[in-house]
Amino acid sequence: MMVFLFASPLLNPVIIGLFVVTFSLKVAVFYFMIAMTVSVVAGYLLEKLGFERYVKPEAYEAVQSSGCGSSSSKASSCGTKEPAPATTSCCTAKPEPAVETSCCGSEPEVKVTTQCDGTLTATTVEPSRWVRIWHSTWKDFKQVLPYLLLGIVIGSFIYGFIPTDLIAKYAGEGKWYAIPVAAVIGIPLYIRAEAVIPLSAALVKKGMALGSVMALIIGSAGASLTEVILLKSLFKTPMIVAFVSVILSMAIGAGFLYNFMF
Repeated sequence: MMVFLFASPLLNPVIIGLFVVTFSLKVAVFYFMIAMTVSVVAGYLLEKLGFERYVKPEAYEAVQSSGCGSSSSKASSCGTKEPAPATTSCCTAKPEPAVETSCCGSEPEVKVTTQCDGTLTATTVEPSRWVRIWHSTWKDFKQVLPYLLLGIVIGSFIYGFIPTDLIAKYAGEGKWYAIPVAAVIGIPLYIRAEAVIPLSAALVKKGMALGSVMALIIGSAGASLTEVILLKSLFKTPMIVAFVSVILSMAIGAGFLYNFMF
């Protein structure tokens, strides 16, 4: 899980392809090796250090709820559904089964059948699997939506007021702080990696060092403001701090290493 958390945004096949087309195969291979190595090592270390305890309980809610994934369970977190008591034909009143509403958001249907001897039996019919999946997905979406909207608003505002000339000015060649600045700028820039790579090509033409461009791409693709805000809905603060620290360290390290090697 931890390795996927880092590798998923950084090792997108589209990003690798754009690296080849925009820069060169050498740059793409360098980026791939750095991203893969850091993702595996960081994920392994965080898992060994027990950072999985910083995953919020809401992230496991759908998995742990057996009532949302198995209809054969007699008792689940979605509520206990007791079989309705059956009545014989000598009773005039029909059975009134007490059915609790499922936490998945869909009420089970009550079906009353009559046996050959006149006995009435009430059973509950569970909603279909796709209905349960839909309710679970909709519940997760509503939890994440406020964080998503907040990230879009803040990120769009920052993106609209940071011109490329300003980035090139403080992250150009010959400045020792260019790579750290580029890595930090990438986080609030709120640009998808598919868009920041063509933008980086323009920055290179304006005088930005390729090592700084590498740091900018890793920072914006790996730990953009929107992604951090979305992760905050799933992880506790120590996990978010560790995630951002790893991405920033990777961006800065990759930038300096590229300038040193090439």
